[in-house]
Amino acid sequence: MPTPFTVAAHVAVMVGVLWVLTAAGNRLFPLKRFVWAGYAGLSAYLLVSAAYSAGVVSDLIEYLYLGYLAQIVLAASALAASLHALNRLVDIRVNSVPVVVVAVVAVPVVVTAVFSGGAGLPYGLLSYHLMVAGFAFYVFISYFYGVLGRFSQRLGLVTASLFYGDGIVFAGVAALYLYVTGRYLSGTFNFSVYTTYLFVESVMGLAGTAAGVAGTWRFRQVKPVETGVASFTGVEVIDEEIGFRHPSIVVVSGPPGSGRTTVLTKVAATRLAAGDSVAFFSFDDVADHVCEHLAKFGCDVERCVEEGRLAVFSSIGSGGGKGAYVVKAEPNEVNITFSQALTMLRTGRKWVVIDSITPIMVEYGPDTGLKLLRTLTAKARLGGVSLWVSYNSTAFTPQITSLVQDCFEGVVELAIEERKGVITRLIRIPHMEGRPVSGKWSRLSFSV
Repeated sequence: MPTPFTVAAHVAVMVGVLWVLTAAGNRLFPLKRFVWAGYAGLSAYLLVSAAYSAGVVSDLIEYLYLGYLAQIVLAASALAASLHALNRLVDIRVNSVPVVVVAVVAVPVVVTAVFSGGAGLPYGLLSYHLMVAGFAFYVFISYFYGVLGRFSQRLGLVTASLFYGDGIVFAGVAALYLYVTGRYLSGTFNFSVYTTYLFVESVMGLAGTAAGVAGTWRFRQVKPVETGVASFTGVEVIDEEIGFRHPSIVVVSGPPGSGRTTVLTKVAATRLAAGDSVAFFSFDDVADHVCEHLAKFGCDVERCVEEGRLAVFSSIGSGGGKGAYVVKAEPNEVNITFSQALTMLRTGRKWVVIDSITPIMVEYGPDTGLKLLRTLTAKARLGGVSLWVSYNSTAFTPQITSLVQDCFEGVVELAIEERKGVITRLIRIPHMEGRPVSGKWSRLSFSV
């Protein structure tokens, strides 16, 4: 029999999931409709529990079945919210999940209603659907925390392992529930055994939810999204068409004077302001000027350097300021320094900006430059690092430019347009792996 403790534990798990859902939503994305659906599920579970306590629902199997159906409403809303978040912010789509949700939730309800004939819910049918409903609840919650783990990993949060752990815990509860309930309904287990299971399941659920609540505290370090387009890179067109992707491997291509350095500097300053770490390689300017440009975009350079979140490498030299290093524009040295830079930066989301790859390709040849690019992009993917590189599209033939762009998952193109003596810088996103983009030219503008 369900004890007051197990009922309270179920309520605590549901409240904890709602807290995780609300806390993440308030910081990152609007989730009002999902949260209200979750509260509807919680309210329905409380009503079913009250009805059972008052004797309105007298059959244990009927109570458990209705209770788990109510909990599924919350679990399904949490799962839908997490998938919505991934789709919006890191461009992960799982199109088949809504179909599964509808099938697992709707089919038992419809079939039961059809066969009940107005004479109450048949015990045998309830027994089978009880297994489906309870199993679905724990599977949905397990998947919810698993998605949050993947989401946290993409954002570079160190607590992603907590969410993955929660997913494993609830997956274990789902398997245990399916086994114990099946044995109990077949008459193998008695009420005392099932009550013991309810206690173990409640304790595991509380532990998993507590870890999820602890993991969500890290979301406070992520800039909230309230209305409009979030400023993840600081470049309006990129934020509108790509959104936030970490890790991301992107080339910024364009002719001299089109704003390639400005775009990369804005991206670096925006991510530093959000708490990320950046290694900035400049082969066209001195390190001191790079720091000055970062400061113009609102970056507190000295603080970022002191916190170990900013390192500037230049082949031209620097004034010897803290956080500035000299690196030769030579493929092997750049390759080695790239790895060293990642170890120098503080843990968390790491970004490497290279401005630009063109001098190396000019001096050592396109083949050597392409080989270096493939090596660096492979390292970035392996290490979960975002790599943004600028490239002068007029320095080589269109064929070479195409080969350069093929090394990256995303391409940002810049251009200069002159009309009636007025020069305008244009930007477009012709390609981003896994995401549809318009490819239309727009005026280059930056978010505040």
